Amino acid sequence: MVCRVSISVFLNFLAGFPLVPALVGLFAVSQIMRDALDRDVGPRPPKQKIGWRAMLPPAKGLIGHLPNATRSAMIGTSVGILPAVGGGPAGLISYAQARNTSKDPGSFGKGAEGGVVAAEAANNATVGGALITALTLGIPGDTVTAMLIGALTIQGVQPGPLMFSNSPEIVYAIYTSVMVASVMMFFFMLGSTNALVRLLEVPKPILLPGLFVIACVGIYSLNGRMFEVWIMCGFGLLGFLLEQYRYPLAPVILGFLLGPPLESNLRQMLGQYESMMPLVTRPIPIVLLCGSAVFVVVSLRSRRKQKLMSREADG
Repeated sequence: MVCRVSISVFLNFLAGFPLVPALVGLFAVSQIMRDALDRDVGPRPPKQKIGWRAMLPPAKGLIGHLPNATRSAMIGTSVGILPAVGGGPAGLISYAQARNTSKDPGSFGKGAEGGVVAAEAANNATVGGALITALTLGIPGDTVTAMLIGALTIQGVQPGPLMFSNSPEIVYAIYTSVMVASVMMFFFMLGSTNALVRLLEVPKPILLPGLFVIACVGIYSLNGRMFEVWIMCGFGLLGFLLEQYRYPLAPVILGFLLGPPLESNLRQMLGQYESMMPLVTRPIPIVLLCGSAVFVVVSLRSRRKQKLMSREADG
């Protein structure tokens, strides 16, 4: 019996760690653990009814966040074009860039508006980027576009360059549905503002166990495997320990997401060129490397500026 269980666990580990349980564990379960151990509950927020007008930011705030939203949207679109990457890395990269370029990076992780704008703008922009590769090349950018390509193929429509000339009505229908869905989501969030704010009134002893149960049920419902629930709990414990020792979770997720495609594409490149030289001789890799170098330099300058400001404040 013990041998049979060991073989089953070993076979599950051979398939690798699934993405969704790892993400839920690192971000949701670890946060539940930290909130459960936080005894500084503080005063409960007063009961108040918040209307849809409270959700609309002032015009000055919209203009102030416009550069951050534009940069994050460009990052999200660029990441969305890459096959099988999705919105997770785009949000994390945009959040990191917004934090590095912010005048108050210490407010990030505490509800800073810049972090919310960066993550959401990049996450929403990946939809358009994924549709670009899905409709023009027939390559799915994420799970949703893979399902879209499958549905189109079942109906006898082959996504690709010829789709725009053979079935233009389907292309325009997809464009229209994306725009209508964005508008409908906007009005839905405005109408549900009061119900969402009421969640803050739920006490932690009730809210946290309920969130954990919902997470377990959601992960189990994906593939019906209890192994993925244990993976979620394991990554939750890992995220909790990393946060306790002040290690950021974003690099872990980026490595987890980008590691497999990086390895497979690198293996494909080596099989074709038998050398690493195309990484530094072809135009597209050179542009990407230069962009990465610029981001690294900006991050180092921002960190150095923060250290100088902290020294001046202490001195």
